[in-house]
Amino acid sequence: MPRNVGKNVKKKPQAGSNLFQTSKKPTPMDTTRAELLEDTPFDRVMAWRELETLASYMGTMDLKAEVTLFKEGDPGDYMGVIVSGEIGIFKEDSTGAVRKITSIVKGSLLGEMAPIDGERRSATAIALADTQILILRNSHFERLTQENPSVGLKLLMLIAKMLSQRLRRTSGVLVDNLS
Repeated sequence: MPRNVGKNVKKKPQAGSNLFQTSKKPTPMDTTRAELLEDTPFDRVMAWRELETLASYMGTMDLKAEVTLFKEGDPGDYMGVIVSGEIGIFKEDSTGAVRKITSIVKGSLLGEMAPIDGERRSATAIALADTQILILRNSHFERLTQENPSVGLKLLMLIAKMLSQRLRRTSGVLVDNLS
């Protein structure tokens, strides 16, 4: 069965379309970054023009395998979405041993607590393969929510949903380990 059957398929507006009127015309780079957000959770909650808007606030980061993106305790000044590759998340336990918590792949948010709480990194992130990430700096996140509140709200709701899912998963693992 084709993947789009039964889905609310979002198409890119055709040239000259005025479906989404804004004062800022998307640049080719915004469109390229928006295309990287396709087939991620963002694509499920945002229309094409909203993806372009979000992408206009983001930058791109390319990491080679085994490169550390950030370390536990580093300032949390950005969040990201993995558009290709894989990132390992590591945490130091009470004995000082570094343990792998999980691996995250395309479509996963990374460091999404940073724009919410401004705290230091709670874990270390290391590229396990060549990886590309779209980065949203905290200052750009604040600008996005002021200049494009509907896109900012959708982003916040997506972050809240993903944090909620992670908390539920963690609670399940915790309960299993208490037994």
